[in-house]
Amino acid sequence: MKTLLHLRGELIYSGPLLLVQVLLARRAIQRWPKFRRLFQFLVAIPFLMEIFGMPQFGGRIRMPDAFVVALELWLYCSTAAYVVVKIGELFAGRFAPLPTAPDRRRRDLILGAAYAAAAVPVGALLYGSFIEREKFGVSEVSLRVPNLPADFEGFRILQISDVHRSAFLSHRDLLRVVDAARGLQPDLILHTGDFISTQRDPLEDCIDRLAGLRAGYGAFGCLGNHEIYAEVQDYATTYAARRGITILRSQNCVVKRGGSRLNIAGVDYQTFANRRNYIPGAEKLVVPGAVNLLLSHNPDVFPTAARKGFDVMLAGHTHGGQVRVEILHADLDFARFYTPYVSGVYYENGRVCYVTRGVGSIGVPSRLGAPPEISLIVLTRSV
Repeated sequence: MKTLLHLRGELIYSGPLLLVQVLLARRAIQRWPKFRRLFQFLVAIPFLMEIFGMPQFGGRIRMPDAFVVALELWLYCSTAAYVVVKIGELFAGRFAPLPTAPDRRRRDLILGAAYAAAAVPVGALLYGSFIEREKFGVSEVSLRVPNLPADFEGFRILQISDVHRSAFLSHRDLLRVVDAARGLQPDLILHTGDFISTQRDPLEDCIDRLAGLRAGYGAFGCLGNHEIYAEVQDYATTYAARRGITILRSQNCVVKRGGSRLNIAGVDYQTFANRRNYIPGAEKLVVPGAVNLLLSHNPDVFPTAARKGFDVMLAGHTHGGQVRVEILHADLDFARFYTPYVSGVYYENGRVCYVTRGVGSIGVPSRLGAPPEISLIVLTRSV
């Protein structure tokens, strides 16, 4: 059943991209029939890559990272360009029906504008891939926590999320993340899931590098959806524990500072299909008299967590939208289709949630309007 659900998700995600490749190949064959076999071969490449890349079909086969990045960029860029040009052709057919000469000139003008406009999304995706995806930074955030004990005033938490160690984020990139975090001197390190993207990604390398970071009160984490998709939940938990990172799976751990307590609880990724019954039993993880902090990969859990007694929640998952465009003073991104908590600080009934943009990327190797980050969170007393 799980395999069928993964396959359905993969088809929903990849299907439109692959369909465009078929339509582009058909156009190319009609125009240059001599190269029919070449175009058929080229269009077969992304299909074979998607099949062999899925865990259900032996997805442990690892392809060169540069090849994966280049092919994914091609899929997204060609799809974006095709859609823009197709819209231009529809407008041309509507407002410039042939065969009169004025109509031909109008049609040429509309199609010319469509071809020029097609360069905009392509250029944006390339910029996001080669420039903004590399603009890694550290965000310092102050969280106002109700009834925060004086012992935890100024408590520093380093949050790292959505590393996605994969073809889209290299070993060298991860070392940059770790190096940037070394000088922050956090009291506590928290990881909010998605260490990798697929079953074939180097989970051990990711955890080994992150385990090199140290904090006085230790390192804890929760699991994201990609650990579950890759079916490495148990191994990730065991391996992380060996390297000094405690993964909390419907579990909690209390740390003490002075005479006060901070209760850290963690849950696995909560599926959107189960949104009416998020974090079942999590109220049992709440410790009376302590500051209760929940680690949840997906942020839409926040209202439920607040109702169940958690003072603070840290999340990731959205990548800040990853590809985020502002139109008429409104942010447009895919994350808003399933959660209002995309990035930043949110308050609800005196409780607070912080959603980080995370480090890596998924789907398309590009970020636009949502540069990668690690977060240094400073707890302060709510007034």
